[in-house]
Amino acid sequence: MSRVRRDIEAMADLLLGASPEQRPDRVTALIDGNLPSRGDAWRSAAAELIAGQHSGTYILSRFGELDAASVGASAQQVVGSTLSAMFETASPGHHWIISTGHDVDGATLAGVDEITLVTGVDEAAIVAAYALLKQLLVECPGRLPNVSLVLAGTSSMAAGDRFVRTARARLGVEPTVLGCLPQADGVHRQWQRMSMPEGGVPALLSMLVAAAGSRSTATGERPEPIDAATQPNDANTSSPAGCESHAATPVATSAP
Repeated sequence: MSRVRRDIEAMADLLLGASPEQRPDRVTALIDGNLPSRGDAWRSAAAELIAGQHSGTYILSRFGELDAASVGASAQQVVGSTLSAMFETASPGHHWIISTGHDVDGATLAGVDEITLVTGVDEAAIVAAYALLKQLLVECPGRLPNVSLVLAGTSSMAAGDRFVRTARARLGVEPTVLGCLPQADGVHRQWQRMSMPEGGVPALLSMLVAAAGSRSTATGERPEPIDAATQPNDANTSSPAGCESHAATPVATSAP
């Protein structure tokens, strides 16, 4: 590059400011706990919460095919009727959220950035979510991705606090409570139907991880997964979305 060209670009940076750092793409596996009725509506609401202020695509399996919809405050309409077309048209820093249901094993989740459990908050639901997380820890090779929790049908953090403390004490991981969903999703979404890749949901997750990795820029590294053997950090004290802070009940020693 010539000296004149360097001087021009340096002057442009001074006048316009440095270009903003690009966020890498992220892949989240949304896993069912015991949900209240209208499970699809709770999953859609959880996907919206996960995407937050950014743009995301929520993908779920129905009757052997895939349905995709836009989520997040910066959501754009899903473009294309194939996965390849979606990857080509999605904005940088996209969040890919795939609903795996509850029939998934730890090996399938290798490479995703985050596992999010969406569950009801009654005693049976919390115990089932804890048992599922424990099973995934056993099955997942190497290091487990970041773990988070969405509480369906409540605005209280009590059940989430109990879950986090028990997972920290007994499993050595520190889940993050993303928020509470007092109501199921009532938004009318425009779904894009596409074919399920051969190999089903495990193949879909592998494709999403590979595509997200290739789209992520060098300015943003993919988040490090949680090492189950390391000591967890202190819990985040900020209030998750939709949750009211309540004094949590003591945790039983045998179950969350």
